[in-house]
Amino acid sequence: MDISQIFSHSGGAESEGDRQPALEKGSPVLALPRPTLDAIEALMLQHPQVECPVAHYFGPGVYMREVRAPGGTYVMSHAHKEAGLNILIKGRIAIIVNDKAIEIDGPYIFTSQPGRKFVRVITDTIFVNVIATDETDIETIEATYINKSEAWLDAQQAALDVRAGYNELGVLSS
Repeated sequence: MDISQIFSHSGGAESEGDRQPALEKGSPVLALPRPTLDAIEALMLQHPQVECPVAHYFGPGVYMREVRAPGGTYVMSHAHKEAGLNILIKGRIAIIVNDKAIEIDGPYIFTSQPGRKFVRVITDTIFVNVIATDETDIETIEATYINKSEAWLDAQQAALDVRAGYNELGVLSS
C-alpha cells in the first residue's frame, strides 16, 4: 500500500463534535484499526526519516511537547495511553485521530482519545501535545503516558547498532 493513498481528498472535513468546528462539513473518510497503523509505521521506518525538531515545555502541572514537521511528510505518533489535549499552532494537516480522518488548519485545538495519530503534513506545521503532569523527566513521562511500537524500538536499536559499528548480523565491524 502506498502511504499517500491512505488520505482521501473528499473535499470536506469532519468536525470533532462540539469541541471545535471544522472548516467544512463532511463525513469521516477513513477509519483504521491499530494493527494497520502499526503496519504503516513499519513501512515508514524502512525509508529515510525526516528531522522533526521536538521542544519540551513545563509549567505548573503541565508538560507540553512541541513538534515541528515540514510540509510534504508523514508523521506517526506513539500510542498515547490517555486522552490528551492537542494544539495545531500553525500549518495544515490531514490527520487520523479517534478513528476518523479529518483535514484541519491551525490554529486548532482538539482532544484525542487514547491511541495513535497518523498525520499527512500538508504545510510546515507546529503541533503540541499537552499532558497534565508534575513530572519533568522526559523518559519518565514517555514511560508513563505512551507506548512505543516494536517496529519503532527495533528501528531505534538498529540505528544505535550502526552508530556503534555493528553490521546487520550484529557483528562488530572493524
